Amino acid sequence: MPPIVAYIFTFVSLTTPMSDGQYEINPLTRSNWRRYIRAKRVFRNQFVFLLTMLVMTLFFLGVWLSAGVAQSNLSQVGRHFFQSLAGLLTFFLSINSIGVNLMEIAGEREKQTFDALALTPLNPRELLFGKLYGSLVSVMMLALLALPFFAVVFFLGGVSWGDVLVWGLVIWVIPTLFGLGAISISALAKTTRQARMLLGGILIGSFVLYGMVDYHWGVFLTSIVLIVVGLTYMALRRLT
Repeated sequence: MPPIVAYIFTFVSLTTPMSDGQYEINPLTRSNWRRYIRAKRVFRNQFVFLLTMLVMTLFFLGVWLSAGVAQSNLSQVGRHFFQSLAGLLTFFLSINSIGVNLMEIAGEREKQTFDALALTPLNPRELLFGKLYGSLVSVMMLALLALPFFAVVFFLGGVSWGDVLVWGLVIWVIPTLFGLGAISISALAKTTRQARMLLGGILIGSFVLYGMVDYHWGVFLTSIVLIVVGLTYMALRRLT
């Protein structure tokens, strides 16, 4: 592994240095990958996700066909279809990321296995982000399963590589951001019930506060980032 790549991966806690100077994948990330790949719950979620995506795709195409869209408007239909599908995918991945990460560390405390985890050589940052990266494997699997549905978009046309790049970043960044916020809440909570209550309180407080200012996407996204950064800072302090 090139030194600069190893440094970046270590900085974001994806890898950890070994005594012989080599690097290995964060052990928490590796163990969580194996656990999520084998879990029956993951396959159940994948089936529901595929079924929902199929129904939404057929519904949208049915509306388009019944409306008798002209050939000249196919590119516009393709663009709207792509945006709708990408938005739906982002929503599902975000919900999945929140649901999985919210139970991670609080669940360890409930099962009384967190103390053993805290005694490992991993520092708080490696512990928090190792759990996060491990849980994101389920998000990645859902994203890969959605790729065949986007083939319809390229058949219709109207989507540029710029659109693909922008929405690709949105699809990966937003669920990861929500997952980081959820696992930070999990680190702050003592039980999974308390984690759910904290999440509910933060969501309600955010909506109330956001309703007091003028609607603007920039303000909304900036507030989300600031909340997640604050939660992550408090979680790292809590794990120290």
